[in-house]
Amino acid sequence: MSQSFNFSHFDRRTHYLYTRQNEKNKALTFLTEKQNVFIESGLGYGLSDFLYSIADAMDFDDSALIQIDLSEVISKKQLESKIKTDAGADISQIIFHYISHHDEKIILHFKNCSNDLDEDAVSYLRSLTNQISSTNPNSIIVFSSDVFIRAFRDISVKLDSLSYNEVSLILKNRFEERTFSHEELHSFHTLSEGIVKKLDRIIYYLDDASAQDVIEKKSLFVGVSYFETISEKTLKQIETLKTSTSDTLSFTLIKILSILKNGESLKNITKSKIGRDIDLDNIKKIVDMGIAKTIMIDNNTHIAKINPIVKDYIISGMQIEEINAISSEFLNITIVETKDGLKINSTNRRVLEQGYSTEGDNGCYLLVRNIFECKHNLDKFVDTPEEYERHLRHLSRLSTLSLRYVYALKNACVYNEVISSSLELLEAYGDTPPPHYYKYYLFIASSFRILGKYKDAKTYLEKCLNTCPSDDKPTLSECYVQELYLLEKTDEGKAIELAKRRKKEFRTSSIAHIVSDSVLSLNKPKQERIKSLTSLVRKSRKLNFHTLANNISLDLNKERKPQDRISSLDEVLHYETSSYNQCRALLVKYETFEENNMLENIQDEDIAKLRNVYNYLFNQRFDHLFKRCHILLWKIAEYRKNLDIIFMIYYKGQTIWILNNDTESEEEYSERFISLLN
Repeated sequence: MSQSFNFSHFDRRTHYLYTRQNEKNKALTFLTEKQNVFIESGLGYGLSDFLYSIADAMDFDDSALIQIDLSEVISKKQLESKIKTDAGADISQIIFHYISHHDEKIILHFKNCSNDLDEDAVSYLRSLTNQISSTNPNSIIVFSSDVFIRAFRDISVKLDSLSYNEVSLILKNRFEERTFSHEELHSFHTLSEGIVKKLDRIIYYLDDASAQDVIEKKSLFVGVSYFETISEKTLKQIETLKTSTSDTLSFTLIKILSILKNGESLKNITKSKIGRDIDLDNIKKIVDMGIAKTIMIDNNTHIAKINPIVKDYIISGMQIEEINAISSEFLNITIVETKDGLKINSTNRRVLEQGYSTEGDNGCYLLVRNIFECKHNLDKFVDTPEEYERHLRHLSRLSTLSLRYVYALKNACVYNEVISSSLELLEAYGDTPPPHYYKYYLFIASSFRILGKYKDAKTYLEKCLNTCPSDDKPTLSECYVQELYLLEKTDEGKAIELAKRRKKEFRTSSIAHIVSDSVLSLNKPKQERIKSLTSLVRKSRKLNFHTLANNISLDLNKERKPQDRISSLDEVLHYETSSYNQCRALLVKYETFEENNMLENIQDEDIAKLRNVYNYLFNQRFDHLFKRCHILLWKIAEYRKNLDIIFMIYYKGQTIWILNNDTESEEEYSERFISLLN
């Protein structure tokens, strides 16, 4: 009988096995307890690889797999007919066979479930689980769709796009013999947008080319073989929106979101002329089609984001003039110039801070598009000197805006985005770098240093020093400070030597002079150093250098007694606006509690803060601080017997341990995790 069924098999792509661990754990719980699960997975998100990882974890990777496509199914009658067509037998035959052969493993996958399924069809699908599982304990049923279906909400798991860390992990597993640089990994994550189908395309080319060759390849994501992922049903829906006069606004929304590829709020969309009449009904329409999704950033912020593969398809059919018009209009909405300075609009800032975006906000992408357009106009479409001058002024404004934008990212403490945006903007300018382009090198160097990538930091600091004009004293002074900080981490003796040699070049009330004194204190006995650093904190506060004062105070804390340490950290948290220093201060504060057997003093709101710190350190890859936070949260979770925290941090920790080849931590926490579960 089983020979008459239409079986399919997993591709067994093992390099995807160790991603989406939280989602996998949730799915395994549903399958263990209820023998069925619903998976919401967008187009190209890697549903089949996720299913394989679940099957592998349950020892079902060799089981029979029957897939039934429900994309055109609405009624129970259609459902029964489709099961017979796709499975090669009706459902009664399948159930009878697996009653008779209850030792055989079977996965039934009802894929592409539609939001239009009627109540009878849904009830029938849900009843199948009871019919099959009650007679065959070796069966599991999977329902999947590219949209959320409320009827399955009690067993629902949602797949999001892959994070930077997950993309890095996949490439590490797939190309064990190769090492990719930080910049290359960020380029691959940016290019793939965290979508498995796009990452597959990158891997396809990496098999026979260098990383740089793949990054520089034009038109990486076009062609029949790429767009065939989009179903006929979806293509027809898009064409209907395009041609129907009643759906003009919905198609306009699709085009806007295709340019604003990292998503945008309805509030900001309606600030534009082109999108002013768009409303929630238009967003709801394209979400229900499964070509876009909404993401809740916080209680006050929801963004709509189009599927990246659909985005590529839409852009391939747009005229360059329309792309440029949308890019130009939304640049001034995404990056806001005010009399108090430049601001990243609130929605995009929250996207960056919450770590939801796959590539950062839309700012860098829009700047790059506008730079390309302006350079193109200068080369091709200038008829008069006045027109040439107008385009030059616009390019000059863009160069100023670009630099200020990266500076805003730096102030927001999103250092990976500082690096990737700086490199993308420098590439956009090409052979005609803007004035002060050397400052991008300084931003990159500072970010690499804070991330603990000291070799990269040194490389870009040297680039800045080699290109910075001798009359730009403020930048050269900042280079000196960065060099001191870098040497303090890599060669303390050279840091002290540099501070001795150059300290007198700077005013006593300058940051460079104060940092020099801080470095020189490393050479003093403990009590003298405490006295010196305490004086420098007071001096910095008096000069309103609060971030500098907090940096010195955090260094000083290493020398203080525990009771003095906590009050000092509270002072840091009072003055500090930098997310990075707030995270450092909170981590040290709660580490002090743990060191002094005061875990009972850590309340729920403190744990919530620590979880935010943990996620920020994970997203930004502060590996050393991340490990400290992981150790602390694990101890708190064990003390409170809180498995929710354990599950949250275990899988993220494993990702970092594998990426860093930290076998010791990987094995230690695997053993502790298994021990806790038992």
